[in-house]
This record gives sequence, C-alpha cells and structure tokens, in this order.
Amino acid sequence: MAGNVPNFALTPADAIVGPIDWSTYLGGSIAKHAPKPLMEDKFGGETKDLTLFLRLFKMRGREFGWFNLDRAITVGDIRQDPTDPQNLDVWDYIDNYGTITSEEIRAHVEQYMFANNDDSRRAQQDDRLAFDCLRNSLAAGLMNKVLLKESDWTVANPADPSTKKTSAILFLRTIIEESSIQTNATTSAIRTRLSELDKYIVQIDSDISKFNEYVELNVAALTARGETTTDLLVNLWKAYKNCGDKTFASYMKREHEDYQMKNEDVEPRALMNTALNMFKLMKESGEWKKPTESDREIIALRAQIEDLKKKSRGQDRGGNGGRRDTRRPTNNRKPEAMKSAPQDVNMGPEPL
Repeated sequence: MAGNVPNFALTPADAIVGPIDWSTYLGGSIAKHAPKPLMEDKFGGETKDLTLFLRLFKMRGREFGWFNLDRAITVGDIRQDPTDPQNLDVWDYIDNYGTITSEEIRAHVEQYMFANNDDSRRAQQDDRLAFDCLRNSLAAGLMNKVLLKESDWTVANPADPSTKKTSAILFLRTIIEESSIQTNATTSAIRTRLSELDKYIVQIDSDISKFNEYVELNVAALTARGETTTDLLVNLWKAYKNCGDKTFASYMKREHEDYQMKNEDVEPRALMNTALNMFKLMKESGEWKKPTESDREIIALRAQIEDLKKKSRGQDRGGNGGRRDTRRPTNNRKPEAMKSAPQDVNMGPEPL
C-alpha cells in the first residue's frame, strides 16, 4: 500500500501550510537561517551596490516564501487592489520599487498585519523574518539613518493606533530612499549613463565583463522606476566598437555591418553575450590587447627615435655628464726663473 504523498514544494519553508511552528526542527531551522545577513560585507547604502542587495534579498525571499505567488498573502508581492478579494494581481516589489508608493505598500501590509486567520499569521511571521534579515544586513551608518525614520516603516493597528508593528517592505523602501534619490533627476542621470557607454568603456580599460554588468545595473534601475530605454542597442554597438582592443573592435564592427545588412532584430542581451564570449575567448588565448604587427613597428620606431634624441642631447652637451664647465681656466706652469734658487746680483760699488 502506497504511503502518503507529501505536498510538492521547492523549499522546506514552502512546504509548511499555515503558520510556522517554531517548536519543530524545521521551524527552528527557518528561524536560524532566514534572518542571516545577505552579504558578508554589510550594505552601507552605496548606490552601486543597491541592485546586488535587492537581488540577494529576493533570492532569500524565494527560499523562505516571502515571494510566493502560490499563497494567498505574501510579503514581497504587493496586491494591486487590496480592497478587492477577487483581484489577485500583484506587483513584485523588487522589480517595481520605483513605481509602488508607500501608501500602496501600507495598504497591502494592513491587510494581514493585524488579522487573525492562518494566511495572515503566516504573513506576519514571514514579515518579521524578512525585517530581521534586512536589519542584520545593514552597516551601522545606514542603520542610523533608517532608524531616524521609524514612522516610515511602522504600521499602526487601526483598532489601537498606539500599537505599531514593523513592516519589512516599508523598511526596505526606506533603505532604498537612503541609497538613491527617487526623482526625475535620477532617471535622467541613468539615461545619460546609458547614452555615454562609449566613454565608460574607455574609463574601465575596456573590461567587457565589467562593462556588461554596468549596463545591466543601469537598465534594472531604469526598469524599477517604470521606465524603458529604446536606444540601448545603438549605444552598445557604439561602445563595443570603441573598445581598446583593435581585434575586438574590428570584430564588433563586422558584426554591426552584418546586422545592418540583415533584416533581423538583435536583442541587447544577445549582443552583450556575444561580446562577452569574444572577450573571454581572447583573454583565455592570450590575444586580448596583444600588440599587432603595426603596433610593434610603431613601438620599435618610437624606441629608435628616443635613442636618437638621447644621443643628440649627449653630443650637444659634450662630456662632463652634459654640464658646461664654467670654471676659470688655471695655468699651474711656473716660469723657468722661478725653478732655481735666487743668485747674487752685482749692483755696482757701494755708496760712500
């Protein structure tokens, strides 16, 4: 006789239906691992590290069920209309943090934070775990700034306004606000960076891996603000052809010419993968930035010119290390008369 078939779940936390029993081994394991810091180096609010921080938080959330579309209520999936039980459409907060307001988050949190049904209780537990994870991942400097805005990430009980609870997503929103200015100027700055990729690739010594990561981060930041870019492909071609390695630049130029001749679309990500693969192959084979024959001829010619200049300067300056001798010449030769002792000289008769 076949035994009971357990419910399928991708993670142990997802296998738990309803509230977590902290007294069980699985409950204790969740309580131990879920709140751990996201990174070994705690997040200090640097804008360049924000995307990584958010991605790591989402990965942790998927592991422990904070982002789970199979549940009625989850912490990180914001209900688009919390007042309509039939509307199950949600926004993933990490992917849309620039377009979701604090009021929308607060309305979502209030649906479960003070309710007593099993789905709400589980959401309250998840919210607390997510909050502790974020709190444990912040450096002291950023933590001090966020703590000063406690009213921004706490929710009051409608039945008793004096009773307040923390909200993980409101806490995360405050972290994001302290890490980047959410204004039209920020969006404009992102667009400017994406339009000047040909300059950036020179600044990083044409490191294609680093360049692609930079592009991904800026596109993600633009998407999170509800914006898109229509000229990314043009800017990528322009940047790759401006690469410091002539062989790579020539290769990308030929690829661009083929693209222009064909009536086929190329996705920016596909182009970035092509560029990255070429970069890796050239690095592994030792061909990356290897001087060409013309480069070697130019280097040899410059060396010859430099040698000629040195020789020319040496001849102009003469010996003595190239310094002019400004000392007054001396003659140490003595007259012949001074080489012998003086003799008596007859001066005539002595006077009377």
